Amino acid sequence: MLLLSLSHETSPCANFYEYVCEGWKRRHPLREDKYQVSVLTEAEREVRRRLMLALETSSIPRRNQSQIDKLVALYRSCVGSLSRGGNSLHDLRAFFRLHNHRWPEPHAPDRPEFFDHLLELDIRWNLAIAFRYRFAPPDERTGRPFVVLQPIVPDTSVLEPRFRRAYQSLIATMATLLGGEANYVDLVDTVVSVDSLLARQPADDTRLAVPWTRILSVLPGTTYQMWLRPFAKYHPMGRAIRGLDSVQVQSPRYFNSLLTVLLENVANGRSSWYVGWRLVMTLGCQTSHEFRLLPQTRFLWPRGQCWALDVHTHCRALAQRLMRPQWQGFLTKMKVTETIYAARCVDEDAPKEQSESLRAVPLLQVLLSPDAVFEVLGVVKRVRNTLEDHLRQAAWMDPETRVRAFTKLEALREQLPKFFVFDGRTPEYERYARLPDLTPSFLDNWLAFRHALGPGVDPPRTANGSLASGGDGEGDEEDLLRFEVAYEPATNELRLHVDVLARPVYSHGAPPAVNFGALGAIVGRELTLAFDRAGALVDAVGEPNRWWSSETERYGACTIRRKFEMRERCFMGQLSHYVNDSAAARKLLRRVVSVSSGLRLAFFAHRGHELESGRRETLRDVTALSGDQLLFASFCYAHCHSVGKLGEVLDLRFGRHTLGELLCNVAVTNMLEFSAAFGCPDNAKMSSAARCRIW
Repeated sequence: MLLLSLSHETSPCANFYEYVCEGWKRRHPLREDKYQVSVLTEAEREVRRRLMLALETSSIPRRNQSQIDKLVALYRSCVGSLSRGGNSLHDLRAFFRLHNHRWPEPHAPDRPEFFDHLLELDIRWNLAIAFRYRFAPPDERTGRPFVVLQPIVPDTSVLEPRFRRAYQSLIATMATLLGGEANYVDLVDTVVSVDSLLARQPADDTRLAVPWTRILSVLPGTTYQMWLRPFAKYHPMGRAIRGLDSVQVQSPRYFNSLLTVLLENVANGRSSWYVGWRLVMTLGCQTSHEFRLLPQTRFLWPRGQCWALDVHTHCRALAQRLMRPQWQGFLTKMKVTETIYAARCVDEDAPKEQSESLRAVPLLQVLLSPDAVFEVLGVVKRVRNTLEDHLRQAAWMDPETRVRAFTKLEALREQLPKFFVFDGRTPEYERYARLPDLTPSFLDNWLAFRHALGPGVDPPRTANGSLASGGDGEGDEEDLLRFEVAYEPATNELRLHVDVLARPVYSHGAPPAVNFGALGAIVGRELTLAFDRAGALVDAVGEPNRWWSSETERYGACTIRRKFEMRERCFMGQLSHYVNDSAAARKLLRRVVSVSSGLRLAFFAHRGHELESGRRETLRDVTALSGDQLLFASFCYAHCHSVGKLGEVLDLRFGRHTLGELLCNVAVTNMLEFSAAFGCPDNAKMSSAARCRIW
């Protein structure tokens, strides 16, 4: 794919991104076109072929669609829900009808039916409206599993005087849109009064464990049958729960107040009003373009977050993945066996006769093989050692800060994914394979994914339901592009995801230059985040602690922060050539700096590997490309984008330039080694008079 993508018309010194990605974009446009093969069609062919081999079957039952069918269905429904033409209100109405919920009209079921509805939303759909549950590890003494129940605390900020009127208007507007009538004063008053009542009883951190048979003493108004019957009905482990098993109730006083308010108002329909609104707000934030565009929503949650829910994180991430060569890594999370002919490595210094005698012997590629895992970890170790060398040479650091940086790097751990197993058939894949047929409704598909994959698809949350945050609190959109490797500042960990084992991030059997250019640059990018301005706020154990030397902070222009900012301003000047909006440039600055630093670390890590091994390898049939050239091409190929019409929606386009073009070209422009590798003259576009660098 990389070799087919290289352009024969564009000079690498004029526009390196176009040189590397032009062929890929031409063959993989993100649109249906009768003259060209779409990226979805290409992905479907490849993944279906791989599934045939992996499952050793000649057909895939239609009743259990293939992986690519499900992903394409989810993607297309994502496009509909992201675009202004999507009709998510229709999906919301359909979801309410499915659950026999008449919101915004009052509904008065009996208590067991109402309780069954709440538990079904939590267990089947992972929608915690009033409370959430989780299965804890088995008790060491009894060996029996126990359930933890946690109440959901509403967002009390909307009840503040300056927000209250907008909150009431939002409830009335959504009720009118979904119900069709104009007068919902009683509904609005009910929702606000229940929120106000619950706000008077703050939640605490107390916990109380009792047998299920005594749940009535902790949560009056409920019996253990009301809890266990829905568990047995909706949860695969529900039938294993016994009345004498333990249940842990968190914040029991607040939980009691919440259930008392809800259960006492079931008969008059007010509880259905309140639960229905909480459901509308939760689903609206995640799936409704109309909901997020309302002026009341924008006023209440100006950063695009509704009730601490990340707006469209997973839908946007899926769309962005399918716009890059990384779609292959996302679609193949399983053991794959295939025959490769083109990836034979040859020594550049070997005699010509020996190179020509090497034939393309079929190779067996197993994405999750021990060899692949060990090779990935070898690249990580080499890049990490290179960063240590560059920390030692960082002129803008004083000795005290350099020692603290070494301490943080030494304490940094690597966390491997649970997909790094050698049997290939992971529980995640099995649950994914059992997903039902997907529909054109993004809401239905999204809820089906959440039900099948469990809470792991959601961002981690704190006790009150807000998103757990680590780092400097920059926009969540930046994190959407970090699939393969991610640095977690709160734990000082480098987390490797299963995507690192799939092309183009990692190519089994390819020369080291290919893997250092893609995987090595990604690892370097994430490692440098631990040592920039935001990383300086968190110490080696993940605690908030400014570890840059306090002594040098006193000396005005000579402080470490000032020196770092001077180097950042160099990158800011380069960004101004691509992005006219200064606010957008500032938002991109940290990412551009980290990507450029990651490429520099990957390049010198590969140099060290070549010196140690004494071999310089390139791909057979393209010996005209040196190892350095192959490394830069592999780096840029991982940033190819096929943006299409959704570029603005997904923040992947800035004027005439895509995000991938910006990251690729700025990074290589700052590398003198790039100009030397491709023979670029000093006046070439990819040769900069002022080259920026941090490390």
